[in-house]
Amino acid sequence: MFDKLKGLFNKKIHVRFIDVETGNVFAVADMLPGQLLKSFEAHTTMHLQDEDWEVVEAKPITSDEFIKSGYLKLVLRKIEIKTVDPRELLFSLPTISNELPPIQEGSTKLNKRVFEIREDDWRQIDIIPENNLELINENLKAIKNIYENCSIQNGDFIAFKELHVRRGLDFPFENHNIKKQILMDEFKVNYIYEGVSFNGIAGVIEGGFAFEVCKGVVLYGREVNKLVHSLSLYVKDEESFESNVDDIMEVLKSQKLCLVDWCRMKLY
Repeated sequence: MFDKLKGLFNKKIHVRFIDVETGNVFAVADMLPGQLLKSFEAHTTMHLQDEDWEVVEAKPITSDEFIKSGYLKLVLRKIEIKTVDPRELLFSLPTISNELPPIQEGSTKLNKRVFEIREDDWRQIDIIPENNLELINENLKAIKNIYENCSIQNGDFIAFKELHVRRGLDFPFENHNIKKQILMDEFKVNYIYEGVSFNGIAGVIEGGFAFEVCKGVVLYGREVNKLVHSLSLYVKDEESFESNVDDIMEVLKSQKLCLVDWCRMKLY
């Protein structure tokens, strides 16, 4: 058995490197498993031919698979490094959450039905207990200041010279005990995900949960010690959200919760 395993790890993997811009193979190499990552699940960069490349796609994704097949295809995009005056940097959002959740150690989102979002989208449409209203208004006031004094028209969209990192709401449910199952019982759940994760990052969020409450509208968050720690909405379908917002708010109000769309400065 030992000799068989040793043989597997000494078996070289035939790797083809493909430029995503041209679709052409620009390099090939026979590499030992130890020279490659165990998984390309997370966003990955590589240094090849004195240049930096980001991995756009890997087939197969895990070492178990490419060790078995002896073959790996990596589709890469060359990273262009440009020098930019910091004073010219602009933000696409007026505000972000101060709190980002931890990733569960040793977890993976491979072969799971997980809800994926960008880190910047975390808690942008927030569900918060009503007893935090003073803090909500303070943060909305700060965001309004960003719009009025730090925004510019950048083509067809607004960009921001500064952004507001929301304060005081890292633990909004600290004094408001509610269980995830209560919310699932109240909503008409269309679909339940197996976890929550960030784009380009390996693993799933510790305690993360997500379920679709109506077409294109996902309720997601974290639970700690079987209690809700944070709760948010992600809207994929604006029309569906608008037609169902009254029903959504009826459930939230019954639990003494309010809904805040931070970027639009809208409090429900």
